[in-house]
Amino acid sequence: MQLQNKPAAITRLFVLPVVATLMFSTYALSQVKDATAKSADSPAEVATLPRSSVVIRVPLPITPSTRQKIERALQTAAAEAAARHTIATRPVVMLEFETTEINTGASSDLTACFGLARLLTSPAMARIQTIAYISANRAGRGDPSDRGALGSPEKINGQLNGHAVLVAIACSEIVMEYGTAIGNAGAGEEPVDAIVANIYKDIASRRYALPVEVVLSMLENDRGLFRVTTPEKIIFASAQQLGEIENAKTETITLAPANQRALLTSEKLAEFRLISHRVKSKSDLARKLNLAADQLNIDASDGGQWKAISIKVPEFLDRRTARWIIRSVKPAVAYHKANLLLLEMDDSVGDLEAGVDLARMIAEFDSADVRTVAVINDSARSGSAFAALACDQIVIQQSATLGGFEPAAQPGDSRPNSVSSNHRSSYLSDAKSIAAEKERDWSVLAAMIDAEIEIARYRNPATGDARLLSVQEWESLEDSQQWELSGLVDTTVGIKANPLKQLAIASNVIQNPSDIESIFQLSAPPKVLAPTSSDRWIQSLASFLTSPTISSLLIMGAFFFISTEMSAPGLGVPGFLGTLCLVAFFWAQYFDGNAEWFEILLFGIGIAFILMEVFVIPGFGIFGIGGILMVCAAIVLAAQSFLVPLNARDVEKLPNSLFPLAGAGFGILIAVLVLPRLIPDTPFLKNVILAPPKKPELDLANAQDSEATANLDYLMGQQGVAATKLMPSGRAQFGDQICDVITRGQVVEKGEAIEVIEAVANRVVVKKVSA
Repeated sequence: MQLQNKPAAITRLFVLPVVATLMFSTYALSQVKDATAKSADSPAEVATLPRSSVVIRVPLPITPSTRQKIERALQTAAAEAAARHTIATRPVVMLEFETTEINTGASSDLTACFGLARLLTSPAMARIQTIAYISANRAGRGDPSDRGALGSPEKINGQLNGHAVLVAIACSEIVMEYGTAIGNAGAGEEPVDAIVANIYKDIASRRYALPVEVVLSMLENDRGLFRVTTPEKIIFASAQQLGEIENAKTETITLAPANQRALLTSEKLAEFRLISHRVKSKSDLARKLNLAADQLNIDASDGGQWKAISIKVPEFLDRRTARWIIRSVKPAVAYHKANLLLLEMDDSVGDLEAGVDLARMIAEFDSADVRTVAVINDSARSGSAFAALACDQIVIQQSATLGGFEPAAQPGDSRPNSVSSNHRSSYLSDAKSIAAEKERDWSVLAAMIDAEIEIARYRNPATGDARLLSVQEWESLEDSQQWELSGLVDTTVGIKANPLKQLAIASNVIQNPSDIESIFQLSAPPKVLAPTSSDRWIQSLASFLTSPTISSLLIMGAFFFISTEMSAPGLGVPGFLGTLCLVAFFWAQYFDGNAEWFEILLFGIGIAFILMEVFVIPGFGIFGIGGILMVCAAIVLAAQSFLVPLNARDVEKLPNSLFPLAGAGFGILIAVLVLPRLIPDTPFLKNVILAPPKKPELDLANAQDSEATANLDYLMGQQGVAATKLMPSGRAQFGDQICDVITRGQVVEKGEAIEVIEAVANRVVVKKVSA
């Protein structure tokens, strides 16, 4: 038995180790292959790393304190940059120069600018992509679709001057908005010191964001700048260099004459490929850099903690609620020193006017001071969706939607909460203006409130970018041929969260509302801003008082009571009631957002002019007419939210604004023509209104006052003496008779002789008789 099993045992003794060795070798080989595969895949992993961005504000002019703040921000961004980022995925650090019409950087401190330039060109900044962003003035931007294309005349709405230019050329790239310019770096320095010129030359040669000769032409006013095309290359030369290459040149373009510093527009710099991008907005640049649209917004927390205020948008956003939010948000932000405003929408549909009004208020916030975020937990439709798109950022839950309309009641009818055909142009104008302010495509905003607008997904094959555009906006793009139609998007049912994220309309897709705290790293829960019961009662009262009928009655009552008070002596109940009506009218209109201090002041000045004309200035002239016109204008403007009607919506509201004016005229007519005849016969009014005293009827036949009824004509020419001192009136004695007399301004002492010079009925005029 043992002999029979011995060969099998020997076989197992030799075979099993071999099999084990083979299995181990196979396993080891697989591990090596996995490791090799992971190593091979690591570049792809790096390539798919999401790009991060930091925006640093650069206030102008640049000062030493500004330099310290910017340096800390740059050092923090460089330290946080991961070593495994590639050139394509390294973080973007954008220095946004805050140019205005006044602050262009012309008086920037040279030492501070040189310090920043050295840091930007140092090896410590190698891990980040630094971009100098020169923006147009906020007021000069306008509608992005209306700005000129390359080659069109360009109006300068923002420029970077002075030594701040040194910081810009020290960045990796320069990006300029349409209508901007850079140059005139040596303004105010005549002549430019050679040391300063060497500083500019050194920084320019390190980065070469702009050619050295271009930079020096911005600094020195005697160089000039010329673009010379030779058979071999294109060079930028000064006036002196131009003379040296005169024989070799084939074409010369003058960018700056020899007696003037160069100031180059974005149009020319982009045409000659001297800047990396010329854009219409920061969202335009974000698409070019493969970033989300909101990633280039300035961090309102300034690298610190977010302090949030949250507002719950109701299920139906009406104008009353929108007005309350508009009135309450800014004081609350200032009181709590908040820098983050959250508009939470569970399942909200908004009135069109309310959505536009709320969107305007949101767009007024400077994202550098307060970041506005729409948090959509379920859906935001119509006016609420319009307001959400006016925010700097949209955060949406996985199952939520943006946009959508209820089905029409009958075929051919318009959908509920959608723009009517006669109002389409005015709402389209609102969508374009707010989109320009928030640097978004206006088609998406318009499609949120107009079910008839069709938008489609357009894709740029070269960059992979995607946008939602209407045909009208697509045709207005200067690079429209680069965007290909890739499918219609039905906004009537709403857009889901993932497509919004892919299109960079939504910045984050969350699973539950509590994720907001982790996204913004909130150290404390947001302060919830909600109307109290007293707020609701006041809103109801203001809404009631601002209705066309009630506001007309208030103005009619005010002018009725005031006219009544002015026609009767004293200050009584009518004056009090008239003042109360005026206060109620202007308070309600102010609370509703129509009247401002301008209208109230205009009304007060108009009333003052009318009173001056009546009681001070004789006749009725410019003050009276001007006062009446000012009062009428104040009443009309106080009842409307616009100065002059600009669209069909304003024209429709205009009659409601004229009702109070008609009420004022009607109240005056009643008080002047009707009331005087009704007062004596009205039991209540005759006791309230003060009436002038009636002149008593005299019965001359039975009168006992002989002097009152006497005829003293017979005293004419007689002489007597003053019984009292005449000042100028008093009593005099003529024989045995004593009577009242008066002089013509002459003072007569008691006992002096007088003579009657006029005697008519019981009026006796005397004069002093000289000795």
